[in-house]
Amino acid sequence: MAFFMVIAVYFAQRSNIRLTWLFFAISFSVKGGGLLWLPGFLLVTDFAEGLVSVVLHFLFFVAFNVVLAIPFLIAHAKHFYEQVLDFGRRFN
Repeated sequence: MAFFMVIAVYFAQRSNIRLTWLFFAISFSVKGGGLLWLPGFLLVTDFAEGLVSVVLHFLFFVAFNVVLAIPFLIAHAKHFYEQVLDFGRRFN
């Protein structure tokens, strides 16, 4: 995750917003912790390209991760929802 996030930050510094969001989406697909960076990327995109670009890039981010998740959800939907909605589990 960190590798792709560093690349995303690099492209954000270079004002290449499309590649920033691509690598951010890849980073999130590897590990969900990348979601903590979302507010920053939303602000960078808003300052660089405006609100319409923010919405379009966020939709790309969501669509990218949904497309990556579809094969897993088709094959393991029951197990996924059992684990996601299991509020009784304990983390040690």
